[in-house]
Amino acid sequence: MISARRALLVSSAFTAAALMTLLTPGSAGARFAPDVVTIDPVGKVAPNGTLTLTGTYQCSVSRTEPVFVGSKVTQNGAQANVGGTVATCDGREHIWSNTGDTAGDFRAGVAVGEATLLALEPSGALMPVLVVVATDYRGLSLLRGQNFPS
Repeated sequence: MISARRALLVSSAFTAAALMTLLTPGSAGARFAPDVVTIDPVGKVAPNGTLTLTGTYQCSVSRTEPVFVGSKVTQNGAQANVGGTVATCDGREHIWSNTGDTAGDFRAGVAVGEATLLALEPSGALMPVLVVVATDYRGLSLLRGQNFPS
């Protein structure tokens, strides 16, 4: 009886240790990373008005639906969506970069930027639903230069 109880305790301890390895963030076996997006504090504006925004994102491998990184910028009342990137959801941190033509509405200087991680989730209706998974909002410095994308 004692040896059966001891075997059960040892088995339970190994099972608990295995589960902790799978579920603890940062562990080698972690499968479910948090969904996070950031936007860098500096954006680039080309002479023709093309904007480039960058940052990082991380999304969980448990996400099977398509995920995207969207970004936008606001400056002096003007607002523009700046490109979009398809995200790779593997639990690791990735760099994103979005570039978009803004018709010259933006200049070097202070602006506000937003990055959004969006998932295209199935719904009971015919069309999937776009769901905001994570957002980062911050003040930006837009820098102007000749070597930026045109």
